[in-house]
Amino acid sequence: MDSPQTTAEAELKVFRLMDLAPELRNRIYEYALVQNRFQEQLANTALLRVSKEVHREAKGIFWSQATFCTRISRPKTSTCTLPMAIKSHAIIGDVTMRVEESTALDTFIDFFPSAILRVPRIQIELFSIDSMLPHYLLYCLASTLHRSDLREQDLTITIQYGTNRERQMAYPLLRMPPHVNIFYHSADKASEKEVHAWYLEGNKVKAHRPACTLFDAPVQMKQLRPKIQTYLHAWHEKFDGQKEGYGLLPKERRLIGKYAKRMDEKLKSCAGLFSDRLRMAYTMTLARWVEMKEAGVVIGDTELRQLKRSFTMLEDEKDDGEAKE
Repeated sequence: MDSPQTTAEAELKVFRLMDLAPELRNRIYEYALVQNRFQEQLANTALLRVSKEVHREAKGIFWSQATFCTRISRPKTSTCTLPMAIKSHAIIGDVTMRVEESTALDTFIDFFPSAILRVPRIQIELFSIDSMLPHYLLYCLASTLHRSDLREQDLTITIQYGTNRERQMAYPLLRMPPHVNIFYHSADKASEKEVHAWYLEGNKVKAHRPACTLFDAPVQMKQLRPKIQTYLHAWHEKFDGQKEGYGLLPKERRLIGKYAKRMDEKLKSCAGLFSDRLRMAYTMTLARWVEMKEAGVVIGDTELRQLKRSFTMLEDEKDDGEAKE
């Protein structure tokens, strides 16, 4: 019979994870490090902090099994007493955010974390596409995934309540990088079939997806907008009420203010290929004007005519471009 001391020593004996065979350790890592919020599976990342050796062994399994999940929920209407009720959406999952339906595109510039570049599977669930938010979310995702070094990523999009507007909403799918495999599902099977026909069918579409420059315009406008507003406000303070020089600078203020407002309107609208180009052209012209102001260039009639010509040329192309889309 074992003595009480021997029994106590057996109970206090430490279990050593690294003494297990590598195959068993991998089974433990696979069980503990599965990440998929839609299936209520959360990885126990504390295991990665046990030791450097465990971290080195397990981190590859963690990233290979992770699924990045995002869901845009049913819109909720505010109860405040305003002339127009404000609808907001909750974005939940691996990132959380509450946004109003009037939110502009550049709000989503930094929406996705850098970890999404290392995740092999991405799942997006959309309650419906009645607002512009799904469109903006896909724009941001297309721009973000172009920085990924993975050979393949699977993107699954599920629409719970489909409508006949899905083809317009799904345009950014055409801008996804070629390494992304897209799986699109909708409750409206006719719309699902249309989206597949326009954006997803055939290897030719995937092989010829263009380089994604569509999100450069919102990124630049987010940086330019404070500078534009600073100059406009400075002109208001300095020149309103002064007769000398009053005939020139208000023209400049009106011109820039007009097209800065139009650019903001473009950032709140659904866009196709031509609208992407229009956004970039507006931004480039506004950026050129800001550079002139920062360099101390005096904006005279000649400079104003050149700026106005740049904007006007875009307006002349606008109707033809939108007709082609």
